[in-house]
Amino acid sequence: MELKSNEVKPVSSVFATLVTILGVSLVYALTLAPSVVGGDAGELIAATTAGGVLHPPGYPLYSLLGKLFLALPFGEAAWRLNLFSLVAGVLAAVMVQRACARWSGSPWAGVLAASFFAFSPVVWEHSVGAEVFALHHVLVAALLWLSVLYAETAAPRWVWLGGLLAALGMSHHHTIL
Repeated sequence: MELKSNEVKPVSSVFATLVTILGVSLVYALTLAPSVVGGDAGELIAATTAGGVLHPPGYPLYSLLGKLFLALPFGEAAWRLNLFSLVAGVLAAVMVQRACARWSGSPWAGVLAASFFAFSPVVWEHSVGAEVFALHHVLVAALLWLSVLYAETAAPRWVWLGGLLAALGMSHHHTIL
């Protein structure tokens, strides 16, 4: 199998993705909020735990996925939803890494881009405490990755998947527009 000029080698691509996952996870875990932080965190934690509805637009996707993290058998509810943000933040960084690596042809350019993204002050803050924006970052980063895949292949499946993600994104936060 021949690689196109902008495709990355599979071994270095996997290694770069692992470096991104481990690096971002480690830093986020070391700075993860142990309990309730400021902003909307208290409301998000209380409403998701009680099965209530959050302030408009309601964030149904956050509430549903948050319930999965509340089912974990350890830690208090606030910490588990903070962990949800951590996982979402790491996933967003990985998608940025994959998209930039694919677009540039360099897995290490992807790691650098993911690092700049993950450790920017606002993204970092949203990824270590209960906040809806970490999930929003995942959806936007996934759309970026799908855009790169579509630009390479022009395969309609990336458009359909992008449409699905955009619809999920609209059910989550209007700024995805």
